[in-house]
Amino acid sequence: MPLPPGYSLEWSGQYEAMQRVRQRLVLVVPVTLFLVVLPYLYMVVESFHPRLPPLKRGGPEDFLTLEQYKSFIVTPSDGTWNTNHMGAFVFTIIASVAVTVLNFAICYPLAYYMAQAGGAQKVRLIMLGLIVPYWVNEILRAFSLRLLLASRGLINQMLMATGITDAPIDFLGNNTGLYVGLSYAYLLVMIFPLYNAIESLDKNQIEAARDMERMRDQLPLWELTREERDKRELADILASLGEAIEAKERESFASEDTRRRYLY
Repeated sequence: MPLPPGYSLEWSGQYEAMQRVRQRLVLVVPVTLFLVVLPYLYMVVESFHPRLPPLKRGGPEDFLTLEQYKSFIVTPSDGTWNTNHMGAFVFTIIASVAVTVLNFAICYPLAYYMAQAGGAQKVRLIMLGLIVPYWVNEILRAFSLRLLLASRGLINQMLMATGITDAPIDFLGNNTGLYVGLSYAYLLVMIFPLYNAIESLDKNQIEAARDMERMRDQLPLWELTREERDKRELADILASLGEAIEAKERESFASEDTRRRYLY
């Protein structure tokens, strides 16, 4: 339908954002399939084949089998339960869950501060402090952690100097060094996805939720009549719609120089 002279239609920016996402997916999806999915599928298929030298691959001795998985549960030599392998597997799962929880407890408050509360200068300094240590070789970082957690390391010396402990604690022997090392190694893998997710949240929605909370009366819902509950729910819906419309208008008119005009 033609528009009157002097009128135009404007995109709010969502269409352009979707186009950029599609362009990125065209590159990301094939790379992910080639570098992540296919190698794992190859490993799964290989786990059902016997261990053979390369020259015997594809020959009559190369067939699908469950012997590898059977040897994981039962020891091939005497037929008893393979407690070593199963114990190592269970310990790996427990350690991975513990490291994930520990990293989340450390990274979430920091990521929330960087995304929602911190100033631009402070966020840059925190980013720099997080990234610069990882420029050092991983072996050197592992040895530095070993020096800190050793029986005569800096942490034990500080604990004994302040009187907290009378004897050094064997951090390396009781797996504390394992959890510290794994948490430090995967710290950035946890914090940056959290930061990106929190930073992309619309702050107007948070403000609208707080405004709706302030609008609520002191009486709980179960002490109100049905008519009063309907009125409260209608007020909440109208308030949220008003906040959404206002946020959309602010987003549309925020950057005049970056908006595109499409004339018909």
